[in-house]
Amino acid sequence: MLFNKCITIELDDRYIKKSDLTKAVVDKLTSDGETCEFISADLITLNGKKYEVKEKNYANPVPVQQVQLVETN
Repeated sequence: MLFNKCITIELDDRYIKKSDLTKAVVDKLTSDGETCEFISADLITLNGKKYEVKEKNYANPVPVQQVQLVETN
């Protein structure tokens, strides 16, 4: 069985609009030295591979916004 690669990122700020969240992820990864490009609110490229952007919100005990990048074909 094949599994897609998944990367989880937590940012310091919270975002309401998904496009702003995705752009913040691209900015963070780029500042970390990765080659990253915004395609849409739901899709980015990271080091030449496409990743779907999924947002997760947790309130345990403080609200946390996580982004999961799931590799796509």
